[in-house]
Amino acid sequence: MTLGLVLNLGLVTQDYFNAKRDMDSDINALIEISHSPASQIAYNIDTRLAEELLEGLLQHPAIIEASI
Repeated sequence: MTLGLVLNLGLVTQDYFNAKRDMDSDINALIEISHSPASQIAYNIDTRLAEELLEGLLQHPAIIEASI
């Protein structure tokens, strides 16, 4: 029984770190994808495009707040 507990704890820990790595990868991809458009929007002071970009980012379940 103790062996089963230790093995399950190991699996849960591994799943946690895999999920964390995947979420970090998703967030980094979103940042890379939106960086160039956000820079151009800020440079041109285009509020309509800024709103569109932010609305698109907020559609992702991991994003709870976004600003330019």
